[in-house]
Amino acid sequence: MSDVRVLGVVTLPGPHEARWRSALLKAAKARKWAATKDGGDRDDAAAGEVVFMRDVDDAALDGIDALLVITASPDEVFGMALQRHADDPRQALRRAASQFGAACRLIERGAFMLDGSAVEAEIPGLGHVSVDVGDDDAPLDAHGVANPLAFYESLPPATGAKAAWSPDLFSYTHGADHEGGTPDIDISGRARILVHGPYFQLPAGLWRVTARFSVEPDDDAFLMFQWGVAADVATCYGAFDRSGLYEVVIDHRWEKAGAAEVRVWAERGHLFGKMTWLGCHVERLADVEPLSSTT
Repeated sequence: MSDVRVLGVVTLPGPHEARWRSALLKAAKARKWAATKDGGDRDDAAAGEVVFMRDVDDAALDGIDALLVITASPDEVFGMALQRHADDPRQALRRAASQFGAACRLIERGAFMLDGSAVEAEIPGLGHVSVDVGDDDAPLDAHGVANPLAFYESLPPATGAKAAWSPDLFSYTHGADHEGGTPDIDISGRARILVHGPYFQLPAGLWRVTARFSVEPDDDAFLMFQWGVAADVATCYGAFDRSGLYEVVIDHRWEKAGAAEVRVWAERGHLFGKMTWLGCHVERLADVEPLSSTT
């Protein structure tokens, strides 16, 4: 793309971020290009310009000829987010999911994608660029657990990509408070929301959630399950008259990326009853008709 004069660069935080930034700056200087951060003044006199971007809304993209997204793995991005939110892994995951979501939007708009672990690449406007091996930052340990953002191993998430969301990622109501409860839930009392979260950014498309929970009803336990983004949700109802382990499967397609959540409600008032939330699995599906079922 020899007609590229302004290259926008978005880097996902990871151990390779610094070395690629250094390599791009070196390549820009060799070609007498300017280098700026988004929001900075553009140098119209320069032969070209590399703009390192954080803000990726439509206004920030104005005047950008080509976009480059430098990727990192879910473990790497989560590990870097933990540096800012070491005392709140859920917030670190939400931050990482938001960064992946922004990258997906750019790639879907035609941005060039570069694996951050690569040592050389053809870059729009700059030509062949190579990095100095050995300049990586050491990633912070991501707690050695299965990453709840594992579907971001490819960008955008591929059909069939999956991740597990464990009970500790969710919020549980406690009395009148929106949080403070535990996965072991007393469903007696008024109709109300019981479980919600985890509010991880997911791209538009068709997504399946498979929720697992156990119920100990005194009579029938009437529960409502929702899956989606903000008000754009699919809803499934269930009446459970026997104690046991259950799964609810809900497929839902949303047209706009957003913070995805599962909600579980006591659909009506109960005198007695208990429920234990066991978490869920999330999967990206091919574009087919949605499904809702309870087993």
